Amino acid sequence: MPSVLFKAAPLLFVLLWSTGFVSAKVTTPFAGALVILSLRFVFAMAAFALWALIARAALPTRRQAIDAFLIGILIHGVYLGSVFWAIEKGLPAGPAALIVGLQPILTALFSERLTGEVLTPRQWVGVLLGFAGVFIVLAPKLGTGPDSWPILGVLLCLVGLVGITLASAYQKRVSDGGAQRARNVIQYFGGFTLVLPGALIFQPLTIEWTSPFILGLAWMVLVLSLGVYTLYQFLLSRGALVATVSLFYLVPVCTAVMSYFMFGEVLTLLQLLGMGVAIVGVVLVTSATNGHRGTAPGG
Repeated sequence: MPSVLFKAAPLLFVLLWSTGFVSAKVTTPFAGALVILSLRFVFAMAAFALWALIARAALPTRRQAIDAFLIGILIHGVYLGSVFWAIEKGLPAGPAALIVGLQPILTALFSERLTGEVLTPRQWVGVLLGFAGVFIVLAPKLGTGPDSWPILGVLLCLVGLVGITLASAYQKRVSDGGAQRARNVIQYFGGFTLVLPGALIFQPLTIEWTSPFILGLAWMVLVLSLGVYTLYQFLLSRGALVATVSLFYLVPVCTAVMSYFMFGEVLTLLQLLGMGVAIVGVVLVTSATNGHRGTAPGG
């Protein structure tokens, strides 16, 4: 990848990943969350398979296929399925984003055991500052009543948090070896095998094929599943684990700005301050890893 694109990759990742909240908001009025994910995974499998065929990509080994299937269950099935379902069950987007925002902290706590990475004191300050900034940004959307923090929704989101934390570490450990396009087909199949039964059991299989739904689904498949997820894998393979997942601190920041321009949501001075704190935190984490990519295999 050219050096300019490599330097722009983290910013591009944050900007595009943040659109996932917008596309979910657009599509969920027309179908159940797990139904939407099932469709997304089917089309993503087809798209990656076509990409692999056109590029004459290598086939994964048996070990790579097993790893890919398990990673897919964790990140596509457990993480996306749990978070989408939690929001559908009444957990507001603010609390959901805050719970998922614990990922860099959880990753930092177990990074040495998961991938062999040891954080410096400066990085720990950055990790904590990043979460503080996210909390400030989301504070206006965090209610205190039971409707704001339904138990089932919170539990589902916590399950999703564990899923993406383990999946990111797993992906980091096996990111070398090639055949990634073919492995992505298997990853999405892993997520599909977990999400589809949930859709069949818990949700009506009715879909309103409106223009907003089709456009939102197409965006999820082509931009998020093909483009952004591939970019995330690239960042994990080239950088330290904690530094990469710390970029998720910037997602609520970017989403808040998008919501301001697209949906007219208010941005307070305190939220702007929180954005600055989050950005400083991410800079501290990522700058401390420049020239040091950790000791994880495949880094």
